[in-house]
Amino acid sequence: MAEAETARPAAGWPERVRARLAELDPRFAVQVARHPFAAEIARGHAALDALVTVAEGQEESEERRAAALEAVGEILARGRAPAGVVARLAALAEQGALTPSIRGRAAAAVIHSGEPKLLQALMARLASPEPAVAVAAAQAMGRARHRGAVDALIELAARSAYPEVQSAAFAALGRIGDRRALEVVEAALRNQICLVPVLRALGRLGAPEHAALLTVPLTDASPAVRLASAEAIAELLERWPTHDLRDLIAYLRVGLEREPEPRVAAALLVCLSRLRVDVPAAVVERSLGLAPATD
Repeated sequence: MAEAETARPAAGWPERVRARLAELDPRFAVQVARHPFAAEIARGHAALDALVTVAEGQEESEERRAAALEAVGEILARGRAPAGVVARLAALAEQGALTPSIRGRAAAAVIHSGEPKLLQALMARLASPEPAVAVAAAQAMGRARHRGAVDALIELAARSAYPEVQSAAFAALGRIGDRRALEVVEAALRNQICLVPVLRALGRLGAPEHAALLTVPLTDASPAVRLASAEAIAELLERWPTHDLRDLIAYLRVGLEREPEPRVAAALLVCLSRLRVDVPAAVVERSLGLAPATD
């Protein structure tokens, strides 16, 4: 299981700045959080029954049930599951009383299992005329990073009449990371469609030549779009660490100076950190909305 890439706080930043950054963006945390079921993931198929039992447990917290299903998906990605486990996961995916988060993670685990009939049924839901059904199916395909769904998701992103379905399809394509989706993602960006998931997808699919394009939305009126733009640049920098992208520095500095939202500012600081740019503590404090320190 891959851990999140961290960012590098400057040595001269005060502790309160470091604490605020870690609060806004986990990549600035001193230690990356370990998966709560890391030991079970390491045990593999032997832990499946216990993990599904946690996911089924009504007395368990939503967060713990979701984490258990994520762990199940990690294990099933390595090999087939016993039929009984898959049937229990399919039942969870169909329980209307459960939250979309739990049902979606259960469906993603089913996709990881590779059970043909269940997978075919989930794929068919991408074409559902019910937007909520198509959205849930797209989300499950994205969580499972199921490359077999890429063509259907591209079609959905390009042709659905429902913005929420298009958004879910673009988000799934970004998570899957198949470059076959690059053309439809670029077209959506040109046409200003579903900007948040499209920007995030381009960060995961794009190449260094897309970097300048990703800086344009840093001036957008929407904080969500600016955050997606900064996150996409950070993703690109992580994916192309040896490529010279220092031309971005000037745009990122200007964006940081003008940015009123601390969370967006933190994402811009991640970008600058990955470019090995030292930002003065006073600039960081101002961008994070921290009052100047007093003696």
